[in-house]
Amino acid sequence: MSAGNQASNTKRGTGKVFGPSQSGNAETQKHDTLSEYTRSHLDVGATTPAGDRLPQEWELIETDADAIPEEEDILQRLDRIEKRLDAFENTSYTFLLYAKQLTDRTVSFFEDIFGLSNGDLSQIHDRLGINYNNKGDYPKAIEAFQKLVTLTPTAPACYKLGVAHGNNNDFQEAIEAYRRAISLDESYLHSYYKLADVYAKTENFGEAIRCLTQAVDMNADNSESHFRLGSVHNARGAYDQAIAAFNRVLALDANYSGIYQSLGIAYEQKGEHNRAIEFFKKSI
Repeated sequence: MSAGNQASNTKRGTGKVFGPSQSGNAETQKHDTLSEYTRSHLDVGATTPAGDRLPQEWELIETDADAIPEEEDILQRLDRIEKRLDAFENTSYTFLLYAKQLTDRTVSFFEDIFGLSNGDLSQIHDRLGINYNNKGDYPKAIEAFQKLVTLTPTAPACYKLGVAHGNNNDFQEAIEAYRRAISLDESYLHSYYKLADVYAKTENFGEAIRCLTQAVDMNADNSESHFRLGSVHNARGAYDQAIAAFNRVLALDANYSGIYQSLGIAYEQKGEHNRAIEFFKKSI
């Protein structure tokens, strides 16, 4: 992973919440329920690439320099490095893959030279898939993750394939990938969350609620599961159920991001404007 990518990932972050975080005049503010859910949680209108990002799970080992260069010199070096390392990294991974393909013809010779095991290949496809996904090249990310799943059929691998399919609007393929991830590890909560997201995008709220209810049943003290469940209830117009789920979040974590705003929206949609104003004020 390049130094530029590392800095970029830190700036952008990966956290996501249901419900808007902006404040406004609660008495006049109007919300379209489905568009509210879509804009805030499903990233409609986000900067390109708009898809869900995947965390890079490896670290670049840096060595200490004897002398500390000037800040301007560091910035110039980083700029040059950022322009070159991305292409070099992907080229290196691709070269290793071609080298491995050659081992199918001369196995012992190239295996001795490159020493590429299935674990090595899995890591290469994993890194390639993450890089392509985060740069918005979802077809190539899908191809890399499909190879990863073939080599290492684990819940995280299937989950990543589902994310790439979802970003590419291949919703049925994404559903299949998330369901396979759950079949491999029923405790893998991220797959339940993303499966619910896909169902909510396609307005299949019944299935979305079923997925999130399963997540809540696995851990009743998980604030995020309750928050997501409340957001889906709110999006489908079941405001009492949404408020109940949001209040559960509030009981577990009064500082949960977006909880007061989300309660305000639910009460406003329900027609209880005074209660909505109360929570909107708390969100400021």
